[in-house]
Amino acid sequence: MTHIVNPLLTSMLLLFATSQPILGEEADVSLQSLQLSEGPPEPGFMAHALAGKLPEGKLVLTPAFDPAVNSYTVAISQPQLTIRARAAAGVKMEASGTASGGDELRVANRFSISNANDHGAFLSVTLSGLAAGENLVAVEVTDPEGTESRRYKVVLTRVAESADDMAHTAKPTKAEQAREKAREARETSREAREKAREVRRKEREARRKEQRARATDGSNDQKGQDLQSSIRYKDADGVRRAIEAGENVNEVLPGRTGVSPLLFAVDKESAEIVRLLVDAGADVNYTLPEQQFHSRSNSGISALLMAVNKENVEIVRLLITAGADVNHVLPEQEFPRKSETGASALLLAVGSGNEEIVRLLIAAGADLNHALPKQDFQSNKAAGTSALLLAVSKGHVAIVRNLIEAGADVNCTFSDERFPARKPTGGVSALILAAYGGHEEIVRLMIEAGADVSYQIPGKRPTGINPKTAGLTALRVAKAKDHSGIVELLGKAGAKR
Repeated sequence: MTHIVNPLLTSMLLLFATSQPILGEEADVSLQSLQLSEGPPEPGFMAHALAGKLPEGKLVLTPAFDPAVNSYTVAISQPQLTIRARAAAGVKMEASGTASGGDELRVANRFSISNANDHGAFLSVTLSGLAAGENLVAVEVTDPEGTESRRYKVVLTRVAESADDMAHTAKPTKAEQAREKAREARETSREAREKAREVRRKEREARRKEQRARATDGSNDQKGQDLQSSIRYKDADGVRRAIEAGENVNEVLPGRTGVSPLLFAVDKESAEIVRLLVDAGADVNYTLPEQQFHSRSNSGISALLMAVNKENVEIVRLLITAGADVNHVLPEQEFPRKSETGASALLLAVGSGNEEIVRLLIAAGADLNHALPKQDFQSNKAAGTSALLLAVSKGHVAIVRNLIEAGADVNCTFSDERFPARKPTGGVSALILAAYGGHEEIVRLMIEAGADVSYQIPGKRPTGINPKTAGLTALRVAKAKDHSGIVELLGKAGAKR
């Protein structure tokens, strides 16, 4: 039963893929100064930077530098340029450039310092290879969390070709020709090694296929001989004969500790065989006992959870019709590798974004407000995660609409303080999460459903529970993220702050 675990792990990894940091402290990502000069950096730049000021620039920016202005132009005559920039302490700065022909400019030297006396972060980068015509350079400033950034662009017009340009077009010397030939020889040798490696890989794959074919030929002798082998080879006629011969459809399969014929059939995704087993009286709510299965503990998994994980709509519908428990959850355990205590079929379906399965589960009476208990889930604390919070975090508009129309609590919140990934999230509501993610249609749906637009994340600033997020509202978050459409929606709905 080699396929029961890996697809479920993939689905579970998708379950909480809201990797953006939530509601961190705001950082100043504006440049305080930007200066350009031709040629390499002047001697003593580091001493100037440590002293808290940069040397005077030699090139005139148009318009004059202003932290609020993002685009500039400047004329230059040399093929080399030094960029000097200063920003708030602790931020990250990166410089890059593109020549008029589309080539990336070469970085001749680069260093950045951030010192303890609050003079700020400094960047000095020398770009070379500026061609005649227009060249684009950019300096990007990013906050420590990597959530906010600002990009300053400068269009450099190289006004004339210089002697350096002519040198590049001159006939290469013998030494340069020798170096180029050596480089080409190394490249050819590298390509030959890559081709040989690819040939060996294909040979290994061919041997493995041949071995698998021989093993299958030997196993096919047992095809249709008993219930287990018939399920294995998806032989519905063989399953029908085994049932008619009186084989017990609820007896665990030999060599597959704890695995029932129904679980095995769901793993093989054979809807016809699942229907035969259900009609023959298979227990649709049987779950694996506590054990080690394929080196991972899978205790508690049911046929319905497995079918939802595989996103097999036909089998899910069959099992629900047969009376499968739509609110069965995984018990406390290590499954697979991570603790997934409390994961329900609805959470799995929302995590994979399968709207059709979500509708089937809702119609069958799935608990819309079931939330994960306090636990370590996929290396993140996720207590309080409900189907609606999960759907909002993934931006699944249709699923959010289905959940709201079915009666899900639009004012649900995370109850844990460290989700996702070491970011305080306790008390974040579904509406705040939607505002943060820029999901305008979801915000509209939630407002229409009566979500509290004035809700504030509990806690005190600057100390206490969640000091970085305490007191935040959906409106403040939308403004901070510059989601103007959401700001307008919340304002019309009566949000004040």
